[in-house]
Amino acid sequence: MVVLRGDGRERRLTAYVTPRADEPAPGTAALRAHLARRLPEYMLPDAIVRLDRLPLNANGKVDRRALPAPERDPGASTTRTSARTQAEQALARIWGEVLGTSEVAVEDDFFALGGDSIGCIRVMSRARAAFGVELSPRVLFDRPTLAALAETVEEAVVRDLERMTDEEVEAEWLRTRDR
Repeated sequence: MVVLRGDGRERRLTAYVTPRADEPAPGTAALRAHLARRLPEYMLPDAIVRLDRLPLNANGKVDRRALPAPERDPGASTTRTSARTQAEQALARIWGEVLGTSEVAVEDDFFALGGDSIGCIRVMSRARAAFGVELSPRVLFDRPTLAALAETVEEAVVRDLERMTDEEVEAEWLRTRDR
């Protein structure tokens, strides 16, 4: 079941998922990856809420008013690791600005924190400005945690540096050193 929650510009898609009795329930990351392969970005839910069963009204239809608001992923680790590398720290600041939060840990999932496709574009634009690398917004759908995105950014920076001549590397180092 998918519903549109919120008001005005803060409206977000929320998916409600119930496990099949005969199959183990997939994790939130696996569900997101599955949906990202099959749906256009604008149709991807901003939050996924797991329920044992959907609430029904007296007529046997889903009671949309009884659906709980999305919360932080209950399966998420209670131990939160702060950003460790410069890339993680810079991306944590970017995510905080885009998502309006001051606490972003390396295991946090951008979409579980309330990110959406527009926020994804904002993050990638700011990451391009901060790191000088061109990455598709799709990267964030494929690697939605802060740690995974930082690793991808670091790999892109290294790839770009490997293609540069020694003079270009020195000029880039001098340019970034003066920031």
